[in-house]
Amino acid sequence: MINLSNLKKLCTFFSKSPKHTNKIATVFIKRYLKREGRVALLGDMGSGKTFFISCACKQLGVKEPVTSPTFSLLNEYKGKVQIRHIDLYRLKNIDEAVEAGLEEVCSLEGICFIEWPERAWKIIPLPYYIVNIEIISENSRRINIFINQ
Repeated sequence: MINLSNLKKLCTFFSKSPKHTNKIATVFIKRYLKREGRVALLGDMGSGKTFFISCACKQLGVKEPVTSPTFSLLNEYKGKVQIRHIDLYRLKNIDEAVEAGLEEVCSLEGICFIEWPERAWKIIPLPYYIVNIEIISENSRRINIFINQ
């Protein structure tokens, strides 16, 4: 498990609506990611991880619908850059992540979003951003962005 208090916090946002979360994802892409990198998304079920990724992908020029790859493990999208969206929810341990080729997929050019990264911290190549989404109320979220170098 990773201790967020040991990482460099880049910023904190408060979202009061899906429209506002879309703006936050846009700021994140423009300020930190641009064309390449890895992003690990933390948050409870229903916190908005997939929605945040969908908003980021739209900012990156993806036209098709962005959905969670819970059962396929990996979705790929073509926008301004190659985008990979990994969902580790169904994995039981790090061995399954290694077997699935997570480390190699995360090392490819482009942008890689990883939901439920807790199952594979040790094999996600550094550096990567962490977007931690906390549910405040039905429509409100606290979004903290960290970097793990």
